[in-house]
Amino acid sequence: MPARIFVICIFLSLLTAPVRAKPNFEEINPSIVRIINGVDKGTGFVINRKGFIATNHHVIEGSQSLEVFVSGSTKAHSAEIIWQSSALDLAIIRASRLDAPPLTLAIPAPEIGASVWAVGFPGGADRGSFALEPTISDGSLSRVFNGAWDTKPVRIIQHSAATNPGNSGGPLLDNCGRVIGVNTEAPLTPVMVSGGGVQRIPEVAGVYWSSYIGVLLEELMIQGLEFKLSEKSCILGKGHQQVIYKIEHLTKALILVTIVGSAGIFLALLLSLQRPKVNVTPELEKYSVPVKSKVRRSKKQLDSKKIHVLSGVDLTGRIYNIKFKNFTADQTFELGRHPKLSDEVINDPSVSKRHARFHFRHPKVFIEDLNSENGIYIDGCRLSPFNPVELVAGVELTIGSIKFLVN
Repeated sequence: MPARIFVICIFLSLLTAPVRAKPNFEEINPSIVRIINGVDKGTGFVINRKGFIATNHHVIEGSQSLEVFVSGSTKAHSAEIIWQSSALDLAIIRASRLDAPPLTLAIPAPEIGASVWAVGFPGGADRGSFALEPTISDGSLSRVFNGAWDTKPVRIIQHSAATNPGNSGGPLLDNCGRVIGVNTEAPLTPVMVSGGGVQRIPEVAGVYWSSYIGVLLEELMIQGLEFKLSEKSCILGKGHQQVIYKIEHLTKALILVTIVGSAGIFLALLLSLQRPKVNVTPELEKYSVPVKSKVRRSKKQLDSKKIHVLSGVDLTGRIYNIKFKNFTADQTFELGRHPKLSDEVINDPSVSKRHARFHFRHPKVFIEDLNSENGIYIDGCRLSPFNPVELVAGVELTIGSIKFLVN
């Protein structure tokens, strides 16, 4: 039996040629929407079941009214702006009557050279009428760098998946169909066209830019919006198209199988004596991360006998959850980058070796800056070193470049 299996495997491997792995777009397309802002058009993607949609700020800028069209449908849904930032070129809108599945957000970004996919509604794809289905283009991740769309620092993904006017606001996906970026810009140059108009054409081929999803993720947490998140690397499994095979070169395969058949039987007998363990790759984990309450500038005290959580995200989109539970009176807890000097280690270059100290003085909790290089900020105000300040629920706490929400 092992010999037969071995020969069959050789036969099939020669009959077939692999096609590159890709997301399951039949599942993804219903989450992609076209956004109409007067005469301007753009793309967005659904982030939760309540009709919230992420897109670019320049897609909805100056809108008097917004209409959203779900992939495959001609029905218009009116939408309202929930949040927008010209500095980040990001926006969140809501079509309250929209019923569409959300996409999963993924951090960290894939490795350099990994396959990526851009999905959206470029205007050039409309032939006489609106294209009902989104356009899909593929490429590879070229680099991830710190840049800016305006004046505020933004983590940017450079890739080669073609995007054109109308793609703005659409998702950049990894091979598992998870959002790793928001398609934002391509290097374009203006040229004069007949009739005195101006048209922008690509300045260089294969260079396109997207906002890293961690930038949007931070705002979703601040706004208290529900979203789906995966912190695992892309491991292809159930629900994703992995490797598709096609039959080709049949005659050549038959000849080669005949030649190696005898040798295959002999090798199969040898291999059957050893049965190596089979490693089963777990299915890609997806889970929802609901943030139930928006940031409130309340003065509610933290009870040192209860469990409290600092939920934070850094500039690369990495998430931190630090829990404090059942600390005794006058106990302290230190946070920093050095494992021997800190109780809780944050491996981030913006965090000092010994950065912060938490004081638990029942019923209150205090935070102290240990003369760190990049400081500690509460709602944008920097703390003086070695001067403990009470920590209250609902404030935004910044340690180095990491922003925490105190829950």
